[in-house]
Amino acid sequence: MSMYKKFNSLEELINHLKNLDRPQCFAVNYLPETKQYDIWIGNQPYYNYERLIKLEEQDSDKLREKLNICKKALRIYADENHYVTDIHGMEIEATAMIEKGEIARKALEESE
Repeated sequence: MSMYKKFNSLEELINHLKNLDRPQCFAVNYLPETKQYDIWIGNQPYYNYERLIKLEEQDSDKLREKLNICKKALRIYADENHYVTDIHGMEIEATAMIEKGEIARKALEESE
């Protein structure tokens, strides 16, 4: 479990830290725009959370890449003058491309 809290002065922050159950992991940042101290307190080292964030970002990158492949496929479907039989490993029938072209154009318009 973790929590974030803000303090208006360094003295408030230090007093709060003195009253914590030990051991606790924490990270402190000074926020110059609000002149406050922002503290993260958790029962696991912060780098564990950073790893989880990095894994989620990698998953997002993979999903974004798949989305771009699908958009590329839709653009090819929507192009009446472009006929292919394979898009990134998916076999496509030319007749299906003609029938689905209008649907692909509408899907592209909605996604962009």
